Amino acid sequence: MTLRRTLLALLSTGLLAATTLAAAPAQAAWTPTERWHGAVTQACKVGLANGKVRVKVRVNNTNGTDRAAAGLNRVRADGQPARAWTYTRTVARGAVSSPVSLDFEPGSRVWLLVGSNVGITGERAYALRSLDRC
Repeated sequence: MTLRRTLLALLSTGLLAATTLAAAPAQAAWTPTERWHGAVTQACKVGLANGKVRVKVRVNNTNGTDRAAAGLNRVRADGQPARAWTYTRTVARGAVSSPVSLDFEPGSRVWLLVGSNVGITGERAYALRSLDRC
């Protein structure tokens, strides 16, 4: 192997390792919640300047066996979901969706779900404090 090829190989390996290390914390920031056929709804939160909390949700379908989507909603005082449903796009198995989000008052609960082409397949309310920070 020539010196040039050796240097390129070392540089490529170093860049790959640096990219992998840099990406690890971002992956760790998503809290896994609802699951269905290998798909996982993942959520995280961000504090906003106005005191509210933004919850971001995506569906990680990298280990899924079917198409899947995720969603979120506010929780009413009676514990039921409100009428603010927000959904990711449905993604094929092997894919991760772009996130969607809703803003919440501090101390609120968020309704999270995973779904398929036939509808909601798993859902539950979570306290905002239980979600990782993005």
